[in-house]
Amino acid sequence: MEIETIKTQLNQIWSYIKNNLIFFFGKNYANDDNYPTNFAKWTLEIATKNKIIYENKVNKTDKEMARRRRGQVYWIDFGKNIGSEFNDPHFCVVIRESEFTAIVVPVSSQKEDTPDWKRSEELIVLIGLLNDLPGDKLPSYALVYQIRAVSKQRLSNFKYKGNYIEIRLTNEQLDKIDQAVLKLSGTTKKENNS
Repeated sequence: MEIETIKTQLNQIWSYIKNNLIFFFGKNYANDDNYPTNFAKWTLEIATKNKIIYENKVNKTDKEMARRRRGQVYWIDFGKNIGSEFNDPHFCVVIRESEFTAIVVPVSSQKEDTPDWKRSEELIVLIGLLNDLPGDKLPSYALVYQIRAVSKQRLSNFKYKGNYIEIRLTNEQLDKIDQAVLKLSGTTKKENNS
C-alpha cells in the first residue's frame, strides 16, 4: 500500500475518532472529567511505545521474554477501555506467565462502586495488605472479574521515592485468588484435582 493511501486512511479515521471524542466534552466518563484529551494522550503514548519497541527489537529476546513470576505484583497501565472495564495505572498480580504474555488480576485498594454481581466474594477478593509496599497501607482487593492476558512488556516494578520495589503476594493471598478464579470458571478445587 502506498504511503499517500495510508495517510488518507489515517486522516479519515482520526477525523471519526475526533468527532466521537468531542461527544464526551463536558461529560464525566469512566471517572474522568477530561476523557477526550486523556484518551488521545493515551493513544499517543501507546503508539510511541510501540514505535520504540519496534525500532529496538531485533528479535523477541527483549523485555517481553523477561520472567514475570507467579505471585509478583507489578505496576501496569490498563489504558483507556470501554464502559466498566478496568482503566488507568494500577497494581496487578501475575497468576500465570507464558513466553511473551502473562495472565494478571488487577489489585485495588478499595472496592469499586459496581453492580451487585461484581461485588460477590468470588469476583472481588479481599487479600489484605501488600506487605512489601512502602508507605501507608490499605487493605487490597483482587478484582478477579477483570482477569486478563497482557504483554509482559506492560509490567513494571513499582517505583517509590526513586527506587524500584519488588512486591510479592503470600501463598495465602494467592490461594484466595486461585479459589476465586476456580469459582469464576465454574470449577471447584476438588473438581480441578480429580
